[in-house]
Amino acid sequence: MPDLRYSNFFWVLPDKRVYIATGYNGQMIMILLDLDAVAVTTARESHNFGEFADCISRSVKSDTAIPADPVGAKLLADKITDASSEKATEFGATSEMASIGSGKIYRFAPNDINIKSLLLVLAGPQPHYEVEAYASGASKSDPKFNGPIGLG
Repeated sequence: MPDLRYSNFFWVLPDKRVYIATGYNGQMIMILLDLDAVAVTTARESHNFGEFADCISRSVKSDTAIPADPVGAKLLADKITDASSEKATEFGATSEMASIGSGKIYRFAPNDINIKSLLLVLAGPQPHYEVEAYASGASKSDPKFNGPIGLG
């Protein structure tokens, strides 16, 4: 397609004023500037971006925005929050290898990535890591970081 361009992770159809982000198997986010619209699709195969942008443009029936819907907006926000929150899942018995390394603190001599120590807790209902870094500059204490480990 001669009018299709690529830059900064987006495909662009300059003559249609459309920006496109593509994903696996043709999934797409299409931003149609002249319509002030965003279309998000799932797909199973590739398609012609220009034809698809024209199809979406022809489908728009009004130049005005739909009325505000606070109840719907809250429902959508709640669903997005729920979908983006990690949920606890059941897990089986801890493997022998995980049991051997779990709970040990590994200490490191000064190194290029400033990691002082690492603790992996791989057994139990809440697997997690704890990292201590060497203090840098004027900092007086060694920074510490931690977070969950997904073992699903």
